[in-house]
Amino acid sequence: MYTQTIQYYEESKILKVRSRLILGQDPEDFVRPTVLPDHPIVRRLIAYAHKTLHHAGVQTTLSHLRKRFLIPRGRSVVKEVLQKCVTCRRYTSKPVVPVVESIVWLRLK
Repeated sequence: MYTQTIQYYEESKILKVRSRLILGQDPEDFVRPTVLPDHPIVRRLIAYAHKTLHHAGVQTTLSHLRKRFLIPRGRSVVKEVLQKCVTCRRYTSKPVVPVVESIVWLRLK
C-alpha cells in the first residue's frame, strides 16, 4: 500500500512517510509523519488525544493526530475508539421513555 512512499530509518527503526507538501517552515513530524500500525497502544494514543481535546469529534481528533502520525484506516479506527468513550456516550445518550400502560377501567370505579 505504501511501498513507494515509505522510508525505513535504520537508526531508529521507525517507519515514516515522505509527504508531498514540503515547505521550509513545516516541522519534521508534519513533513514526514510516523506510520502507526494497528496496535492497542495506538488506540490508547487516540483515546488520549480525544480526552486532551476535551472529547472532540472524529474530524478534530483525526486532524490533530495527522499533524504527527499517519494511521492506516485512521477515520474508522478513531470512530471505533470514540464510540467506546464513556463520557461521550453519557452526554449523547437518549433518555429512556417509560412505557405508559392504558388505564384499567375496573380500578376507576
